[in-house]
Amino acid sequence: MSHERRSKMIKHKFIVALFTLCYLLTACVAEDLQGPVAGSGEGYLVLQVGSVSAEVQSAPLTKATLTELGVPLPSEDQFTITIKDSNGSTVKTGLYGSLTSSPLVLPKGTYTVEASQGDTLAIQDKPYFYGSGSVTITTGSNIVSLSPKLANAIITPVVSEGLSKHYKNWTLNACIGTDTKELATSSNTNSHLFAKKGEMVSFIFSGTNKLGIQTSSTWNMSNAIDACMNYRVQCDPALSICSAITVKGTIDPIISDGWLRGSELTLSYTVANGADISAISSWHVDVKYNNITIRTYDSSAPNVIKMEQNPDWPYIPKDSEITAYVTIEEDQIPVNTTKVANPISFGIDVTAETTYS
Repeated sequence: MSHERRSKMIKHKFIVALFTLCYLLTACVAEDLQGPVAGSGEGYLVLQVGSVSAEVQSAPLTKATLTELGVPLPSEDQFTITIKDSNGSTVKTGLYGSLTSSPLVLPKGTYTVEASQGDTLAIQDKPYFYGSGSVTITTGSNIVSLSPKLANAIITPVVSEGLSKHYKNWTLNACIGTDTKELATSSNTNSHLFAKKGEMVSFIFSGTNKLGIQTSSTWNMSNAIDACMNYRVQCDPALSICSAITVKGTIDPIISDGWLRGSELTLSYTVANGADISAISSWHVDVKYNNITIRTYDSSAPNVIKMEQNPDWPYIPKDSEITAYVTIEEDQIPVNTTKVANPISFGIDVTAETTYS
């Protein structure tokens, strides 16, 4: 064989080998790009996680969104996907992104597909989202679309403006069983917690009021909580800073020269629990009859005092009422009062010029 002919044969074999190699590489790449191929008795599952619902419902029946409440919504890639067969056994699980990077091949049958994000503790700082759907795998592509939403309840505090006037510092905790989480404090009122559906939640308020008295109060929700609900907790317990103080008024007749000249009203106060009232800068007391102010008292010293007689109202009618306020750090705060004590009985000659009611 001539040298020229031998060279041509070698060149031809090289070209054939190179073509074969390129074909095989192309076939491998194509197969890799396609991913798993469904065989007989199998089908493809196509996963779709839609937009996470941000809507929650409050009681009474008003609606809000998690965005309005400052709760961020997860993206689809943050969801864990769990696929269960008809027996409830998990056949596949993983993050959404990892399960959708290539086609999912499953044997023919009915499956439950779940999407979840977050923890499922009884009470926690972050939300839990969940959505599920059912799909029957047949030959070809089978789509399941999931729409997750908030699967636990959000608890938000509603703090009255007057609370800061009553307390130096305070804390509101939410409790489920032995689990306790801080819901709000005097320095952080814009917060929230999340509680598991079906749980009973209780609350503990504790603080030190501006009289230096440590107080606490506990109350429970009347019903178990439901998912996708916003429960607004009113943080305004009946623990007034001046709940230890009671102002009382006692009536005595004014008799002169055998005549009834009017009524004298003496104010007094009591302080329970040894409360320190040194923070009170002033006292204001009104006596009213049918919402008409008939006597007024203002003083910086809460001494037992006889209220000055009003020429237009020389007498204190029966069923008159007392309203009393104290001022602490420029804030006017109501204190407990009693009804005006009924006039004491007395003996006196009554003429047509004497009136009393």
